[in-house]
Amino acid sequence: MLAQAGIYEKAKAPTKSNGAAHLPLIRSSATFVATFTPPDYLIDGILQRRFIYSLTGQTGAGKTALMLLLAASVALGRPIGDRNVEKGRALYLAGENPADVQMRWIAMAQQYDFEIDEIDVNFIPGVFKISEAMEQLHDEVEAIGGITSVLVDTSSAYNEGDDENNNKQAGDHARLLRSLTELPGGPCVIVACHPTKNASYSNLLPRGAAPSSMKWTVI
Repeated sequence: MLAQAGIYEKAKAPTKSNGAAHLPLIRSSATFVATFTPPDYLIDGILQRRFIYSLTGQTGAGKTALMLLLAASVALGRPIGDRNVEKGRALYLAGENPADVQMRWIAMAQQYDFEIDEIDVNFIPGVFKISEAMEQLHDEVEAIGGITSVLVDTSSAYNEGDDENNNKQAGDHARLLRSLTELPGGPCVIVACHPTKNASYSNLLPRGAAPSSMKWTVI
């Protein structure tokens, strides 16, 4: 009944105001909840699918190491501490330092006991313009069967603006990164971010303007 009510109301003819057609603004209770999607956690109680999160830490605090651990844990379906992790396919955008990521990944395979040629983690080395490559990225993700997580290393590397303190550019950047949640599979997107210069551990928000398009999560 809920879905039927929603379909019925969406199918109503648009109203007109001053000669211009537009969709109704008011929704019934049934229509309002008809599109609700229950939480789908990648990591129980922490990270949800189809959401974007920032992971911020000081230089040398271990952002890349934690991002690679997340990628491996997702692909292997291994819990992190007492939190269960949904097994799936990970995509790692190694934009800031691909050679460093390669070395770390080789070491992680040895220490975390997995085979590099078997684990279901995919990488994109080097920086590219996400805005220009989105269609190709969508097609390639679809071709490998969809993904459950995207790890972006780092936010600054993929920022297509020229002033990270510009509110509009920061908002555009956040929305662009958020569009990665719409890739096939409905992935959770985790973005490694740098804090402000000389930031303390009690103030680890990402540097620059801070649009509300992301959930801010700090380490």
